[in-house]
Amino acid sequence: MLACFAETDPHAALSALYKSQLGEVTFQRAAAIEGVLRDVINCEQPWEEAASILTKGSGDAWAAEDVTQEFDDYVSRRNKIVHGGDLKTGGSSAAAEPIQLRYVERAAVVVQGIGDGISKVVDRSVRNA
Repeated sequence: MLACFAETDPHAALSALYKSQLGEVTFQRAAAIEGVLRDVINCEQPWEEAASILTKGSGDAWAAEDVTQEFDDYVSRRNKIVHGGDLKTGGSSAAAEPIQLRYVERAAVVVQGIGDGISKVVDRSVRNA
């Protein structure tokens, strides 16, 4: 990072460095997202903000723990599908677990709420820097 400051265009050099370090990494767990926000840009956790957004959008009461738990549950199922075929547990047959439309719709709402929460905490962090 220090070498970037010696470049003719330090902003472009820093951008290229961050892109090379973070551009291909996926942050599929709540803890990974939290770690990057904390360690890379010294930003607060987005879960309370996401919970507030989801509560306003759905009318259901969401807590930060609900957001992280549900998100990690979706990620676990995604990993199960990718790595093991998402087979039903406890059964003797090797049938796939069906994915219901309401499950996908809820996952989309949760991920959107998390994305909006991340955007808000990052924006606050950048404006206060």
